[in-house]
Amino acid sequence: MTIGLMGGSAQIVLTIAYRSASVSVLAPFDYMALVYGFIMGFVFFSEVPDWYLIIGGATVVTSGIYIVHCEAVVARQRRKKQTLPLPADA
Repeated sequence: MTIGLMGGSAQIVLTIAYRSASVSVLAPFDYMALVYGFIMGFVFFSEVPDWYLIIGGATVVTSGIYIVHCEAVVARQRRKKQTLPLPADA
């Protein structure tokens, strides 16, 4: 029952977060779930991640951060183009 309540609460909070902020801001927190999973598995279940898991997790996290960075650069360029002053008539 506790797992259900925590999962339901997490989904509601996640929905509110996506309504309040852009995906590019929230994506890094989603990728941190991998890191938290590694830590919780080690602490609670004495699981030691092998190199395949570490390399795969690092690849996923790095790719996600790179995509978020690229999207932020594109959004910044779009905003810059929209706010350029109109040329003065000479």
